[in-house]
Amino acid sequence: MDRNLDYDKIKEFYSKTGEVWPSGNLWYSYVKKKINSFIKKHIVNGYVLNVGSGGNTYGLKNKMCHVDIVEKNISNYDDYAVTNAENLPFQNLKFDVAICVGDVINYCDAKKAINELYRVIKEEGKLIIEFENACAYEYIRKDFYCADRVITNLEYMNEITNQYLYSYNYIVELLEISGFKIRKRLSIHIISGLVSNWILNDNIACIFSFLDFALNKLNNFRKHGSNIVFLCEKVK
Repeated sequence: MDRNLDYDKIKEFYSKTGEVWPSGNLWYSYVKKKINSFIKKHIVNGYVLNVGSGGNTYGLKNKMCHVDIVEKNISNYDDYAVTNAENLPFQNLKFDVAICVGDVINYCDAKKAINELYRVIKEEGKLIIEFENACAYEYIRKDFYCADRVITNLEYMNEITNQYLYSYNYIVELLEISGFKIRKRLSIHIISGLVSNWILNDNIACIFSFLDFALNKLNNFRKHGSNIVFLCEKVK
């Protein structure tokens, strides 16, 4: 399956785009805002590994190592590495915290990436990981809806890119098998994802994101958010 993921095309796409989050789009602005808030709330101290950085520090003052597949995004930092989440060129137990957000996990093999993140995080260290969910209500009409792991073509910033989609339960299982314990969960765009099937306008569908707060308390609904964020702790 991996051979169908065009890594060169992915790198080319992110090399030429000027921004990771499309400006003027309320849907993506909301996702970015919620992820940033989650990171600031749950990361306080320690040496941070920022995978898929894009040059973003999320407003953190921590010592930070930036990782990205595009060198120009991170070359202005002294501490950086040009690689992906599957191949982290660091010694074991190096970092107190790892951040892997912005759908980074959807552009690599999640199992390999999570194992690598586990390897480089210290005992009782934290991981914040985010992914695009195959069980999102926005995909309810698709044949891959709720598939554990599938490669599909999706439109992003007016271009078609191929990427993995993973189910909520599949990522939970990978994290637990690897030795992570999920401490906090956040689902973004739950009912707004469902609405997007009928209102083909992200900016309008995004209006319904105000319901996320209540639906995050209900397990059967939070499994269907478009973007899922987990705060994990390395426990073994």
